[in-house]
Amino acid sequence: MFDLKNLVKKVEAWREFKFSVEFTKNGARVYVGETRTKYFVKGYGYDKASALIGKMVNDLIGEQEYNKEVYGNDGMFLSEGGVGVDSIIASLKTIDVKLKHIYSGKTYDVFEIDLSKVNFNKHLEELLKEVGVSKVKGEKQWEMNLM
Repeated sequence: MFDLKNLVKKVEAWREFKFSVEFTKNGARVYVGETRTKYFVKGYGYDKASALIGKMVNDLIGEQEYNKEVYGNDGMFLSEGGVGVDSIIASLKTIDVKLKHIYSGKTYDVFEIDLSKVNFNKHLEELLKEVGVSKVKGEKQWEMNLM
């Protein structure tokens, strides 16, 4: 299963990566490359892709200062209730995060996310240090310690 620790260890440029949302009879799941993640939803009548993206991004970057006037967030976190991918994209733009919907197929969609301008919170800083990534020169530059 995928989590932030695995992503940081496997992918040097972890701030910008592609992922897919794959749909099955039982629901939908996020994959990063060939790696199955813990992000899974089931049910009917809502946008599963946006619910999954909301959950994953909230886990990756934590609390942020979103513009509450843009539909798709509560001012601190993205909605995880299936508000639609366009709403998630609009909310992410308010914190300078780029999310691109780059492919749509019959059973999956592919996205690319750029987290390079994220204002990382204390929780994420601690998590990154735990896996050997430390801050250098300013708030947004990080370096991986290969111990």
